[in-house]
Amino acid sequence: DYFTRALAFIPETDLHSRMDFLLKRIEVYKRVGDRARQLQDIQLLKELADRFGDNGWIAKGAVQFAHYHFTIGEYANSTVVAKKVLAGPAQDPSILMDAYSLAASSQLRLGNLDESMEIARAGLRLAQESGLKDQEARTLSGMGLISIEQTNLAQAMEYLQQSLRLARETSDRFVETTAWNNMGNAAGYMGDYSMARDCYERCLLAFREQGDRYGEGLILG
Repeated sequence: DYFTRALAFIPETDLHSRMDFLLKRIEVYKRVGDRARQLQDIQLLKELADRFGDNGWIAKGAVQFAHYHFTIGEYANSTVVAKKVLAGPAQDPSILMDAYSLAASSQLRLGNLDESMEIARAGLRLAQESGLKDQEARTLSGMGLISIEQTNLAQAMEYLQQSLRLARETSDRFVETTAWNNMGNAAGYMGDYSMARDCYERCLLAFREQGDRYGEGLILG
């Protein structure tokens, strides 16, 4: 593939470029569901980041491990890794927002709803303070999902509508897709099955356009 061929031409000493390409290839493997190669590249990224000695890159590598654990259902491990990033020296708001999102989502999957919401609110504050509208939209979508599990459906729809509006403002298809999915969940809980079906169909179409087989499988499964 393109990234593999390009990586072969980058000098071993150009760690920054090699790590940048690895991140892109990790995302490709994640989307097509190749977990073995995804993990292999994450481990390689960690090795390069440690050699590079930059806290930001070390944190990026750690976040990729948290993503991997979350994807394979190891939510407790994902939380541990994400919280280490939040407690570490990394100051890049984008990296920290990824960690907040993974920690909140993992706690949601574990059924710890209050802790999940607390983490999400902390992430929302950081996103707003940093002017990261795409991250704000993603966090609001997650808070909507948490609110659904807390059976606070009115609050859930409010969060999700805010998320969808911000996602459209920033033309962020991934966040918009997530918001549609969560709105489908909320509509289903509210008994509006027609709205739920419409939301899920929009979500499925977006996943297919992005080539995201993992996301497509979640909707169809």
